[in-house]
Amino acid sequence: MKNTGKLKSNKKSIRESIKLPFIFIGICLLVIMFCGCLNKEQRQSEESATPGEATMTIIEHDISVNDGSDSNYSSENNDGGGNTGETPVSFIENRIENVPYYFIAIYNEPNKKAGIEKDIAERFNYLEEMIIKADEYNIKLTLRFSPQWTAYIAGNPGRLAMLDEWSLSGHQIVYETGFGFPGFTGFEERLLETSPEKGINEFILSGIVNGTLRKWLTLYQVTNKEFLNQAIKTVEKLDSSVVYGVAAQSVKEQTPFFYAYLDYLHSIDQEGLNSKTLTSIIEKKLIPEKTIIE
Repeated sequence: MKNTGKLKSNKKSIRESIKLPFIFIGICLLVIMFCGCLNKEQRQSEESATPGEATMTIIEHDISVNDGSDSNYSSENNDGGGNTGETPVSFIENRIENVPYYFIAIYNEPNKKAGIEKDIAERFNYLEEMIIKADEYNIKLTLRFSPQWTAYIAGNPGRLAMLDEWSLSGHQIVYETGFGFPGFTGFEERLLETSPEKGINEFILSGIVNGTLRKWLTLYQVTNKEFLNQAIKTVEKLDSSVVYGVAAQSVKEQTPFFYAYLDYLHSIDQEGLNSKTLTSIIEKKLIPEKTIIE
């Protein structure tokens, strides 16, 4: 009886000793599978962009073709030929794809019904506040100054220093010598349009005016609540294949709508990546160029 009990005990020990390696192997397999799943999830997490990152694209532009000197140039008939042997000039452009490129022109003109110098001094203060807000959002403005404004700024070293500071911050300074922006970089902005869709620019329009090459972008006025809402609804439908332009004046009555528009742009472009000046759009050729008849 004792031998039988001992035999049973030995068989039980043998079975348990056989089970242990299999249990150990099973645990190892489970650990390997679990680690593989974790690594796979980690790789997928690293490869997947967040919704905000997914809309960001880095675009390399070649701007060696069409330097603006050929008035017959048209984006429709440019086949990329005519290699001059020059090294292409290119740059890297950060943009948000589902937001249009946009620019804001601020018209600085005196109210002829009031005392010009007093009126300009008041509006200069409003302009300064508008630029501070734009800088906060990294939004660049295109600032057009009438001859009266130019004389007012030139008459004070402090105002001249402020103008230099605005320019260094990336804002475009344009001195008016007639209609539009002539004499600065050889282009003009078209007359302010009355429909919000007219602020959409699919092309940089180019043509000869009075023997001089001009380039245009259209703008829409953001000067009251109705126009502001229409501009916002229009921008919501656009992407970075186009440029949307608006204009306002440095007057007290229009500043609330200007600030509201800046707030909206900041909500969809928090770093101001798609904010451009009139010159940068044309010089970088962010949209195609199209020649129009004189």
